[in-house]
Amino acid sequence: GLSHSELVIGNACSRGLITAFGYSNQDAPILDNRLFEPMAAAMSCLTESLKRFSSIDHADTTRLSSLINAAGILLAASTIGAGHRNDSSKIDLGPARLQCVDILFDIVGSVVHRKDDELGLSIGEAL
Repeated sequence: GLSHSELVIGNACSRGLITAFGYSNQDAPILDNRLFEPMAAAMSCLTESLKRFSSIDHADTTRLSSLINAAGILLAASTIGAGHRNDSSKIDLGPARLQCVDILFDIVGSVVHRKDDELGLSIGEAL
């Protein structure tokens, strides 16, 4: 059904972000300046998904865990561009990072966090 296909697409997207921006070394590679704007857009969409699936109406701890892991990878990969400001009206990477961190802290205090204690560990690793 629709719910199942939405789950598959959501998991594929979060795993795709992990694959695209993941790294095997101790330090994240330096993000190219041309990727700051797309990274900010991806992080904003990820933040909206984190909000949606951490709400009591759409609580899904499995999907939320996958999104939290992707958020951690994006936060690590975008550290170099945290202070970047673009001249257009589009979203900046710094504020997008702050919104993502803010929702991660919100999840720690949410009802969904009480359903699955391992979410706290995932959030700790992401931060």
